[in-house]
Amino acid sequence: MKKLFLALFAVLAISFTSTVSAVGGFSSRTLENGMFWGADVNRDGRLSIEEAEAIYNLSDPEVFAKYDLNGDGYITILEFYDYFLKRGPDE
Repeated sequence: MKKLFLALFAVLAISFTSTVSAVGGFSSRTLENGMFWGADVNRDGRLSIEEAEAIYNLSDPEVFAKYDLNGDGYITILEFYDYFLKRGPDE
């Protein structure tokens, strides 16, 4: 009986996880994440101005400085979300 319960639990857990991922629940696979991590070639969790060249116009010094909110010379993922949500048509 215990083995049956564990097998049933495993099947339900896998089904639930697959369903949630398929509908976009607990998943972090978004366009913004894909763009950010695609540009972050050294995987340090931030974009240098050189890495920002992979993102449309983000490597422009004025645009980069506008969204580098703390002025450290890097765009973090939160700063990138800010860019992605607030950017103008020429940014």
